[in-house]
Amino acid sequence: MSLRLRAPAKLTRSLRVGGVRPDGYHDVTIEAVHLSLADDLVLDRADTPSVTVTTDVDWIDARAVPIGADNLALRATLLTGTPTSIHLTKRIPLSGGLGGGSADAAAVLRALGAPPQRAVELGSDVPLCLALGHVRATGRGEAVTLLADLAATVTLIVPTFGISTVDVYRTWDALGGPHDDREDPNDLEPAAFTVEPRLAELAAAASRRVGERPRLAGAGSTLVWWASFDELGFVAQLERAGVRARAERFDGLPVWLIEATSLPRQDPIFDTSTRSPVTQTRHGGTRAV
Repeated sequence: MSLRLRAPAKLTRSLRVGGVRPDGYHDVTIEAVHLSLADDLVLDRADTPSVTVTTDVDWIDARAVPIGADNLALRATLLTGTPTSIHLTKRIPLSGGLGGGSADAAAVLRALGAPPQRAVELGSDVPLCLALGHVRATGRGEAVTLLADLAATVTLIVPTFGISTVDVYRTWDALGGPHDDREDPNDLEPAAFTVEPRLAELAAAASRRVGERPRLAGAGSTLVWWASFDELGFVAQLERAGVRARAERFDGLPVWLIEATSLPRQDPIFDTSTRSPVTQTRHGGTRAV
């Protein structure tokens, strides 16, 4: 019997970066929400693990999605010891900082009942993607707290290029570890703009178009306005799978604009660094889920 899963994108609202840990990772404090923009997966038992990829949106090149050992969903099935064939419908942009691979892996781990504390073995964003809704992650990302729901409609700016998260963190170190002093900061923005100067150009062009500067979403190439199409003056060209979208150009730079909404907290999960329950914060208080 097939398992049909949804893997929501994660959108970083703020990101503070600390020093390098003994394990080589950086300490971080991340606040994020999960979005209506999502990948879909269908899992079937199989003698030989495999991944096939399709898409139903124009901002994804399905041929660019890894189907071998670099595919995190496939690695998640191997971690559980369950030989599985995966059919992935990809909608979350690649190398965009929206946690697409991590979201796919987290969906597989939830479905196959893997010990959640093993999620970090697949990547620092995977624990954060196990806990759907409005979340905070600390440590290298493995300590996750569920926060009070945050209702928001956002507009993502998705360029035709991606950025390596590893390159962004290395550049942040090389720049001396700059810190963002704005409200809802992203300390990695200067590093990302250094790694990919076109991203800085895009942010400036988008700002000139609507009069509001977009922010870097995570450690990838996606920019975000925390506002809807209507508020920004854009008209959707298509609606599909929980999002609205349009193709656009900012000073000649082609992008897709994707309007998505934040998700409320969904299923309870457990702390991925221990066996204790994840904490949930509501109305200024904290309780175990």
